[in-house]
Amino acid sequence: MNRATPVFPLLFSRHNWRNGVLRCLQAGVALYLLAFFLLPVGFLFLKALQNPDGTIGWGIITLLFANPVSWESLQNSLIVGAGAACLAGFLALAAAALLWKSHIRPSPFVELCGFLPLFMPAFVLASSLDIVIGQHGGLPVVLQQLLGLSRASASLLGLILIEAIHYFPFILVALHLSTRASSSQAHAMARLGTPWRRLIRQVFMPLSLPGLAFAMALTFLKVIDDLATPLVLGVTNLLAPQAYHRIAAYGAQDPLAALIAAILFVISGLAWFASLGFIRQNVNLFPAAFSDSRLPSTGSSRGGHVFIAFLGLFYLGCYAGLTLSSVAGVWSHSALPETYGLTHYLRAFQFEMSSLYNTLIYCGFAALIDLLVALPLAHAIAKAPAHWKQRLNWLVAGALCIPGVTLGIAYLALFRDIQLPLGNLPLDATGLLLTLAFSIRGLPFALHICGLALNSVPASYVEAASTLGCAPAKIVRRIVFPMLRFGLLLAFTLCFSLAAVDLSLAALLVPNENNAPLAYSIYLRIQSPSGMNVGSALAMISFALLALILFGIIHRLHRRRESQRPLSSLLFPTHRTAGFSHEPSHH
Repeated sequence: MNRATPVFPLLFSRHNWRNGVLRCLQAGVALYLLAFFLLPVGFLFLKALQNPDGTIGWGIITLLFANPVSWESLQNSLIVGAGAACLAGFLALAAAALLWKSHIRPSPFVELCGFLPLFMPAFVLASSLDIVIGQHGGLPVVLQQLLGLSRASASLLGLILIEAIHYFPFILVALHLSTRASSSQAHAMARLGTPWRRLIRQVFMPLSLPGLAFAMALTFLKVIDDLATPLVLGVTNLLAPQAYHRIAAYGAQDPLAALIAAILFVISGLAWFASLGFIRQNVNLFPAAFSDSRLPSTGSSRGGHVFIAFLGLFYLGCYAGLTLSSVAGVWSHSALPETYGLTHYLRAFQFEMSSLYNTLIYCGFAALIDLLVALPLAHAIAKAPAHWKQRLNWLVAGALCIPGVTLGIAYLALFRDIQLPLGNLPLDATGLLLTLAFSIRGLPFALHICGLALNSVPASYVEAASTLGCAPAKIVRRIVFPMLRFGLLLAFTLCFSLAAVDLSLAALLVPNENNAPLAYSIYLRIQSPSGMNVGSALAMISFALLALILFGIIHRLHRRRESQRPLSSLLFPTHRTAGFSHEPSHH
């Protein structure tokens, strides 16, 4: 039997009532997507096109762009997003070419450092550089003094540099994972006399373009959705800060805030789907992929190891300010603290652990919802006809490109006046909206991983057990679940980690500061002069926990013998996974 045969129909084909339960689950998934994704986004666009007199038209758009600040915010958002993505992509492309030529395989710890930008907010880097540089204002002040720029231009340039530095490791690892399989063959061709310049131009560049397009698109989405880093640098003339300030000043029913959020969604959607088309186009042009035959290295890996060591020292220096702030005792006007201690860590454990508890509640339930939704949805996509399969993939991929600011404003606009039946509390006064918003943002990742996990279960095992008379519940417990267990754990951890650092949603949907998740508490403490040290300690604690979890998962992935490229097949798109398709590979 073909491995692509869905597993669940084999389990439920002889039990009509269980098949009905499966259909009810899929109907519940469709209702969930309709109620918490399609309906809020549709209501947001309807509100964005509502004129002051209540009619639908283009008058509100004319009113928005009649304000020069709105035009400036739109242009600055595009400049910052595209500038950070292009700068990080260009530097990562050159660095990936060096690693490809050096033919080295970084350790799991080094690859972990490449994934961390997705799981830690960029405002922490901005705050750390502020401490390292030693001037209030940080990098923008230095750029203003060195280049003679105006304060506004220096702030935008500083924001671009910080975002590029932050996401550079992620793009580099994406490029390295998508091209390293061909490194051995490239060395063999170089020994036969092929110039490296030609190999890089004709082999490395075509293979790297899909991964580069995916990583740069994701970087662009993250940058224009970033709310905390511009506020840390004092940059407010961007779309996300403008929408946030209007919500804070005029409330959730402000039509201009809804229009700004809708514009953010349109920009993100165009960028994301354009990148997916670019990925498929380039893969169709260059479908061949080299396999890693593990030929011996030529000894040129020294340059690659030196470069990785240099990158490690550079990023240690960038985050040294945060580390020093967390252990500083007396620190007045010197380059280094005069005394050191663990007082700030003790205060963080004593007074700030409620935010960790809130994070476990919000993000844990959101990740659990993602698993419960992703499994039936992945099965439905696997069973769907080809034309519906593509539409479902595009629908779920659309959830990835929705900015957190847009989703938060949409939830506030739609669910603001809804009262809970128990306790007569407004829905937006609880953490339920935040949990649901986190689940929508993490659903594409959970669906991608759960689809791959379902395809990894050999259908022949399930068919053989069913033929021998084994009950479906026992088949799930003894065969299916053990094979899905690691994929479900990976999906849960990924969704939990992504939700834990989503500051845009937390800033808009958190009921109050006492119920804030960990990332938002870190932001509030670092922004306060009196709480900077405790916020730094809290950030170091959270990042250490996250690094341990991710390192354990990546180490386990490297040890799995079933996959030749575990990280790239699970976390990065290829010609078989672009657009979150779940078609299994045939070797």
